[in-house]
Amino acid sequence: MDLTSPNLKLSYLAPAQAQKHVTHNEALRQLDALVQLSALSISNTPLTAPENGDRQIVGLNPEGAFAGQDNKLAAFQDGAWAFFSPQLGWQAYIADQAEFYMFDGSSWQSPSTQQTDMLGMNSSADAVNRLAVKSSATLFDHEGGGHNFKINKSESSKTASQLFQTNYVSKAEIGLIGDDKLQLKVSSDGDHFKESFIADSETGSVSFPYGTNIEKIGTSVEDSGGVGFHYGIPSVSISYFGRQNLSLSQGRVYFCPIYIDRPTKVVGGLIAQYEASTTPGAVIRAGIFKLGQANGNNWSIGERVGDFGTHPADIAGHKDFETQSPSLLEAGWYACAVGTNGAGVGVRNIRTLQSGQCFLVKSGSAAGADLRFSGAANHLYTNNVVSEIETGFPESWSTNIFDLLTVQPYGYLPFIPKWEAWDI
Repeated sequence: MDLTSPNLKLSYLAPAQAQKHVTHNEALRQLDALVQLSALSISNTPLTAPENGDRQIVGLNPEGAFAGQDNKLAAFQDGAWAFFSPQLGWQAYIADQAEFYMFDGSSWQSPSTQQTDMLGMNSSADAVNRLAVKSSATLFDHEGGGHNFKINKSESSKTASQLFQTNYVSKAEIGLIGDDKLQLKVSSDGDHFKESFIADSETGSVSFPYGTNIEKIGTSVEDSGGVGFHYGIPSVSISYFGRQNLSLSQGRVYFCPIYIDRPTKVVGGLIAQYEASTTPGAVIRAGIFKLGQANGNNWSIGERVGDFGTHPADIAGHKDFETQSPSLLEAGWYACAVGTNGAGVGVRNIRTLQSGQCFLVKSGSAAGADLRFSGAANHLYTNNVVSEIETGFPESWSTNIFDLLTVQPYGYLPFIPKWEAWDI
């Protein structure tokens, strides 16, 4: 039979033992030292004037009366230091640090140095969410300088991101999602996500796969204003540089090229007309065509892909064009068409830049002239097309029907397509 207890090593009373009270009292002394364990400090040297019952944890390089007792609990009892060897998992409150320490089998560790597998703060941690915090706010502060919040992944194909949820349904995610490009993805149901923003880590270029929308042109107090409109250019890398005015020529069609970078369903569009026509009963028509080829200073127009009908031009304000048969447009160059049969029609232009996208223009007139890249430009149809404006745009135009008026880095868009991305 063992003569001491297995954990605290308290001495047992033996049958027919003499002086039983000595053994009993020694066990009580040990209990007094070890139960509800706390110590004044962790130190290599004993207190200079200890009081009965004072306790210290001996440091790793003990001196004097603590020599050779490293990591042990020292208790001052009846005028002398008694030493107790800690067991794995013992915890002690250290008064001068106001922290709990734990013995890991070889040394005493504070919470700041101790590894824990899970931590729940006012919440329950689990195998996936090993750190769970339920709080109105969480502060990651600096320590005399800056502060980095780091999210690391093992390889490019993995994910390092922040996920934003509403009632535990994922609505937005930002980070390195499946590759090394910075992405912002959004979702309405938590299952299907759309990439709203992508920044390429190799080139630094930024793209918007679902376009950059303009909610409204102007404010609600302007003639061309209004609220609740959601229109945009169905193309990546569009930058907007403000709004300008354009006077449409009577009986002509204004063409504005745009580039669409992915299959896109166009359901209509918007023209902001700030000045009414002086021609009673005048109309304004809008549509979209495929863009043809450059031929010197001329351009060809290809197949019609959308004719959105007419609106009165002798009344100012937003002209909201809709189609009952949305057109699915493949990626490529297109030309928005706007024309009026009335005089004095003023519309708004949105000045844009499509980074990396430009037109081919013929440089020179000799036989050896070559095609070179140039910026987006404005075009007007050079013939009178009143009947086409009034009755409908044709299925296709003849080649070289409009002139290149200017070559510049910007495009001016009076027709803002209304569209939705086509999922493929």
